[in-house]
Parts: sequence; structure tokens; C-alpha cells
Amino acid sequence: MYRPHQFVKQISKGIALVMLFCVFAGHVMAQGDPLDLYVAGENARNAGKFADAVASFDKAIALDGNNYKFHFSKGKCHVSLREDAKAIESFEKATALKADYLEAYLPLAKLYQKNNKANEAIKAYDNAYKYEQENAKKLGYKLNIIKILQKENRLKEAGTHIDEAKVLGPDNLEVLYYFAKLANTTERPTEARDAMIKATSLLKTQEPKEIARYYFELGNAYFLLSDYAKQDEAFEKAKWGPFTRKILEMSPQYYHSIALAYYDVFEFEKSKDLVNQALKMRKDFARAHDLLAKIATAQTDKNQVIEHQKKSIEMERDPAKKAVKYSDLCELELEAGRFEDAIKSADACLTVQPKNFMVNYYKAIAQYKLKQSAISTKTLESVITAPEMDPQTKAMYGFALAMMYEKTNKEKAKELYTTTANYGDFKFAAQEALKKLDPQKYGLTAEPEETGTVINPEGRP
Repeated sequence: MYRPHQFVKQISKGIALVMLFCVFAGHVMAQGDPLDLYVAGENARNAGKFADAVASFDKAIALDGNNYKFHFSKGKCHVSLREDAKAIESFEKATALKADYLEAYLPLAKLYQKNNKANEAIKAYDNAYKYEQENAKKLGYKLNIIKILQKENRLKEAGTHIDEAKVLGPDNLEVLYYFAKLANTTERPTEARDAMIKATSLLKTQEPKEIARYYFELGNAYFLLSDYAKQDEAFEKAKWGPFTRKILEMSPQYYHSIALAYYDVFEFEKSKDLVNQALKMRKDFARAHDLLAKIATAQTDKNQVIEHQKKSIEMERDPAKKAVKYSDLCELELEAGRFEDAIKSADACLTVQPKNFMVNYYKAIAQYKLKQSAISTKTLESVITAPEMDPQTKAMYGFALAMMYEKTNKEKAKELYTTTANYGDFKFAAQEALKKLDPQKYGLTAEPEETGTVINPEGRP
């Protein structure tokens, strides 16, 4: 039987549903269509109203957060507003939503580079390489990766990237250059030489700024191959800007200078190796032969001389003259490797001449040779600050002290190598020691800004 109140009830429900739908529809209309909001955002961005554009893109994302274009356009606005972190977040979201979205990887890679995120930049460029269709651009991405690794002093990690770049550009000068640079670094100088012979034959100019790096790597390869005549020939065309200093570091004079420094701190074997390298490069290098003669003299058997010196000391009655003889004895014992005796002779001299800087130096060296690094540094520090000490002697003491601190306090060693020891005859030796202590910081030498294919996408930082 029909019941009127049931009909009224159904009508009421229907009205309620219609009202609910209208409220929802009104809410959606109030928010706007996401595509309309995106278009509004693009219009604002093109007009340079980046904050307004971001507001529109945020509203569009609130309605449709899975549209990668919304995030990408928002990221470009953040780049213009110099909001790197927010731009990175937006571009990362775009690539997460669309893994092959090439346009987002490019500004993302640039932002990573700008913010010193080398690994992230490399990954972004590698993704761009993966999805790019044009070979010229693919080559550019690989070169960007190689340059990042070079800047980070990580060129040894670039092998695969260089091989891929060689496939894309076998005659590309930059590819040949980095291949040679890596080959020289990894002890494959023949391959480096061949690559640079090819590269130098392809050069379109003889402008020093443009050709220096290619001839430097060619000279470097000849150096590693011990072909010093051809090394010098190549280096003649590499003498420009920062390469001038690099060439100096591969000269017989440079090796001789470092050899002298190690001779002065009684590191005779190391000194001999360095001076022999200088003579390999230039057989008629007179100063190198002089130094070898001094090393040979220092390493001769001194036992009889030492015994005669001791007899002379016993017979000496004048305390001042005896102190001088003890100083000479200390040096002889130090050269003979009789380090404990050298310390005793030094102490005997210092009882009469406590401010004898050279004898304190000998004593410190003897202590260091006995692996008493902490004591040797204390001995040398007691005299190195003397105001009357000349700069050259102070540099020698500073170099020896830094060498001692390498065993106990590397930061102190680096400080001394960059200050006190970095002077006169010890300058080059100190700089080479720094490279070994901290190759990341001191092992890099500046090179001119690289040229070549570099992708600069819209929205780059």
C-alpha cells in the first residue's frame, strides 16, 4: 500500500544529494581547472611575475599533483627567483613522475653543479645522455660529466664516459684531450702520445691559448716515455698561462731544487733519486753532478775521521773551541748514521753554546732519524722562532719541522709547508710535499676554462 510519508522521505534524500553535489561542484569551480591554472602560471612566468606564477602552479599541483609539467614550470620559476633548493625539488619531482623527461634533467644538472653536488650532477647528465636522440648533444653531456670529474680531481673515474664520448666524437679535440690526460694519469703514455699527435694535427689555430693544453699533454706523454728531446719540443708550444708552471715542474732544474732541500735535511737517498732524475733529463747539468758529489761525500765511511775528531776534542782545553769541534763531530756522526752519538755530541756542544741553532738542528734531525718525532719537533721548535735567524735558515728549519710533523700532526705539517718552509730554496720541495699530504687541495693546478659543447637549457642557473 502506498505511503505518502515514504515518498516525502525519498524526495528529501534526493534534494540532499543534489545539494551536496552542488556544494562539491562549487568548491571545484572555486578552485579552478588545473590546466587553466597552469596556463595562468605560464602567462605570469612569461611576464616575469615569478611569485604569482608559483602560486598558480601550486594551485594546479594541489588539484593534479601527478602532472610533471606543472612541477617543471614551477622549478623554472624558482630558478628565476634564485631559490635553488626549491627549484631542485621541483625538477626532481618532474623526473620522478616522468623518468625520460629530458628537459628537466638539464637545468637540474646545472643546479647540482652550482651547489657543489658533483655526483648528482653527473647522474643528471647521464640521464640526459640516456634519453637524448641527437648525438651532438649526447657528446656535450658526456663532456660535461668528464669536466666535473676533472674539476673534482676524479678523472680516473671518467674512463667509461670518455670511451662513450670517443664513439660519438672520435675526432673531437676535447675528447682526444681528456683521453690523453687520463692515459697519462694511468701510466699509458703511448696511448696519450698517439691521441695528442692526432689532436695537434687537427688544430685550426696556433694561438697559444688554444693549443697549450694539447701540447702539454703531448709533452707529458714524452716525459713519461723518457723521450726528453721531444718533450722539450712539445713544451715549447705549451708555454702559456698555467701550463708554464706545470712545465717548470717537469724540468731538471725543478728536480734539482727539491733534491737540494732533501739533502739539507739529511734525506740522502731521496735527494739522490731526485738528482738522478734531473740528470736523466739533462746529462750535462753541472749543478746536479755537484750535488751527487756532495751526497757521495756525505755517505762515505767516516769512522776514522770521527775517531780522529774525538781525539782532537780530548786534547782541546779551550771550552769554546771544544764546543765548535763537538759541532763538527755531531755533523759527521749524523752523516754516518750514528744518531745516538750525534745527539750526545750535540748536547756536549750545547752545554757551552746553548743558542747554537745549527747544532740544535742536527740534534733534532738525529732524534727524527731515531723515530723520536715528538721529541725532535720540540727540539726544533725551541729555536725556529729566534728573531735573529735569517729567512733562508728559517725556511730550512721549517721544512725539516714540517717533515717531522708529518708523522704526528699532518695539519701542523701543512701549515708549516705553506708558511715557514715555502721560501727560497725550499719553496718547491714544500709545495711538492703539500701535494702528497693533501692532493685534493694542493694537487690540482689551475687550467683555463674549458671550451666546447656545453648545454645551456632554458631556466639554467
